[in-house]
Amino acid sequence: MPTATAPLHADAPAGVVDLDGLAAYSGLSVRTLRKHIADPVHPLPTHHVRLSGVERGRVLVLLAEFDAWVRRFPPEVAPRGRRDDPADPAWIRRALDK
Repeated sequence: MPTATAPLHADAPAGVVDLDGLAAYSGLSVRTLRKHIADPVHPLPTHHVRLSGVERGRVLVLLAEFDAWVRRFPPEVAPRGRRDDPADPAWIRRALDK
């Protein structure tokens, strides 16, 4: 993972970012992050903060929670066949070319 982005303001604790900061940290778009937040099965953990007198609040994410959430979904890597695997069509083509 990339390093943490700068805090929201001087009083914000380190490791807390808004969605724009999380997009920069993760390499995902804000739109994709919002889809993960709305996921009914495995939602991205967020904290909604509303200031008094403000109609809409902010969505904040703790980077430690985000990293833990990402680790729950290891990348799926398809097993690679051996080079001489008879079920591999590329191997068959190479054998016929000889």
